[in-house]
Amino acid sequence: MISKKGISIILFLMAFTIGTWSENRKITEVGRYPFARLSGNVSAQEMGVKLSQRYDKGIIEGFALSGYPELANPFLVELNSGRYGEKELAPGTVFTWMLFRANGKIKVVNDLEWAGSAPLPAYTFTVRHADKDYEFVVPKPCGNVALIGIKDVVIQPDETIVKTAPPAPIPESTPPEPQIEQAPVVSESPRHLFFLVEGGPGVVRGSFTTIFWIRAGLLFQLVPEELDLILSFGGGSSFRAEPQKAFLMANALLSYHLQPFYLAGGLGYSTRERTNRKDGFDLVAEVGCDLFQQEYTTGSLFFEFRAPVFTSERLFDQHYKALLGLRLIF
Repeated sequence: MISKKGISIILFLMAFTIGTWSENRKITEVGRYPFARLSGNVSAQEMGVKLSQRYDKGIIEGFALSGYPELANPFLVELNSGRYGEKELAPGTVFTWMLFRANGKIKVVNDLEWAGSAPLPAYTFTVRHADKDYEFVVPKPCGNVALIGIKDVVIQPDETIVKTAPPAPIPESTPPEPQIEQAPVVSESPRHLFFLVEGGPGVVRGSFTTIFWIRAGLLFQLVPEELDLILSFGGGSSFRAEPQKAFLMANALLSYHLQPFYLAGGLGYSTRERTNRKDGFDLVAEVGCDLFQQEYTTGSLFFEFRAPVFTSERLFDQHYKALLGLRLIF
């Protein structure tokens, strides 16, 4: 039999637990898990274009997770409209929900409260759907999308009908004003194909000779900000006399992002860098980190390791390569 004191304690703990869960989760910083990278002084117009063209799939997925899938398309339409505002969100502002990206995955968290020491600068705009106005904000430091308010649209019915007289005839001496046709707004399709150049120093096994190498190629975004296909071709040289010689390299890699880091792997091909070596296929692995990113330009630093495969004559201890490179994607 539980005593009255025990029951009181249980009720107190239940009330405390419910009260704790009912409070908004407070955040004091943003930018650790950005949905979209809005680096630099990005204008509201650039923000709308970037979100609608490069992050449309993530927006659709995030709105579905938030429980508002019907707002995804109206939201994307509003992004292309150019009707944006900017304001500072005071400490204490509550977000109904916010979508962000963590480890390459789209996530949504509900009931957040901005508890920073200073106002949070954000882009703001309103989406009207089904007789309601939904106010969204995009905090500038992180590019996340958040819902902060819902209001009913009040439509006042016309109580009187005003009869208008027919328009007065235009005098013959006054020419009619010309009609100006507004050209339709054409939005660009999202860009998924990019060029890249990369290069740097490295060493080749067998003599541990220092080399310098360079490659160029293409990057295709399979899943924006998450999975890329990289095709590159180039060569390297130690700039020494025989038996050293210039050689060629080619790569076909899949790159997975864990922002700002990434891992890549795939198959490559190398010609011989010494006259007594063999051409053949390589197993290629890379690990890198993004150094900067602008609208369509990204710079990164990475380490690459190449090991021979498929050819028994190419011994591992005589044919592996270790490369350090800088990559520019544009």
